[in-house]
Amino acid sequence: MHTTHDCQSAAEQSVMESHRSGSRRQHRRGGFTLVELLVVIAIIGTLVGLLLPAVQAARESARRSDCTNRVKQMALGMQNLASTQSQASFLAAGYVQTGSMWWSSPGSSLYWSALHCSLLPFIEGGDVIAGYQVKNWVDGPSASHDDPSLPTNTNKSISLRRVPGFRCPSDAVVVTPGVNYAWNVGSTFYWDNAAMNGPVQRSKNTKLSSVTDGLSKTILLSEILTGDNNSAAFTFPRDMLNSVPTSSITTPVMPPQSQVDALGAAAQAAMDGGATSGHRSNNGDMWSQNSFHSTSYNTVAPPNWKYPTSTSASSGAWIIGGDGVYPARSAHGSGVTAGMCDGAVLFIPNEIDYAVSQRLGGRNDGVSVSTDF
Repeated sequence: MHTTHDCQSAAEQSVMESHRSGSRRQHRRGGFTLVELLVVIAIIGTLVGLLLPAVQAARESARRSDCTNRVKQMALGMQNLASTQSQASFLAAGYVQTGSMWWSSPGSSLYWSALHCSLLPFIEGGDVIAGYQVKNWVDGPSASHDDPSLPTNTNKSISLRRVPGFRCPSDAVVVTPGVNYAWNVGSTFYWDNAAMNGPVQRSKNTKLSSVTDGLSKTILLSEILTGDNNSAAFTFPRDMLNSVPTSSITTPVMPPQSQVDALGAAAQAAMDGGATSGHRSNNGDMWSQNSFHSTSYNTVAPPNWKYPTSTSASSGAWIIGGDGVYPARSAHGSGVTAGMCDGAVLFIPNEIDYAVSQRLGGRNDGVSVSTDF
């Protein structure tokens, strides 16, 4: 016969056992097993892998939108600058000197101040260019080639200032100060006014009335990539090959694709042969310099051309002004952002037909092509 004390003891023991059992269950629920942790990590990794491309795409979309805005501001600024002329005109790619200076020929303007210098006050960059002498040498002072009628200039220090509006946010290669936007001189590979059929010529203003194909059908400016500033190795598509023979191009304006690609194949062979010399890697580094693939380009080839940017200029040339193929290039991958002469902005795909690309670059070829890509 059980006593009351025995019953209480049994009950207390039962409660204690239940408490200990619950404690053990709670202890087990307080942490994760190694397998559980690995499963969670795998799930997180999968989610990150799925989300990362979307995040990167969103960031690139934002950068591309920013690039579009910068191109538009430059196109509109150029229109405002044109309206200040006695006859509405797009200014020349660079100032032409008139005295007997280092470049004695009046047609020599290759390393003189680029159109970007004149544009800055019209895109809220007047503070950047304050004190700059547009009619003087860009890297002065130097008694050998400064305009003797002007005081010793400080153009070099001013031209080293970085202008965010001249840089595409998608181009991650950092050069100082850098420029990613260049003026269209047309669909000719010649570096002279006589052949340039674009809205911007090397050293001659272009009346807006001469853009007879239509301001909305003619490219004013587009993107370029900067070089990587590594002279020890050629980097495609950024760097530019020198001394490339241009004999394959026998049609100076709007050459057929066969001629353009023949020149490209020759450049490709040089690149495949290990072009560690005979190239330029400083293109696009200075917004103040008037030269091909620094602040000017042509539409001989379509955007992001599959062959290297090519010039006939010698590798030892201080300037970048030789005949050649200088296509628009961008870090966007599938095409380039271009500003039209009427201020509109287009995204031009890489797959655009050669002839269409060339006609969009020409101001007066008599054919107004569709921009509905």
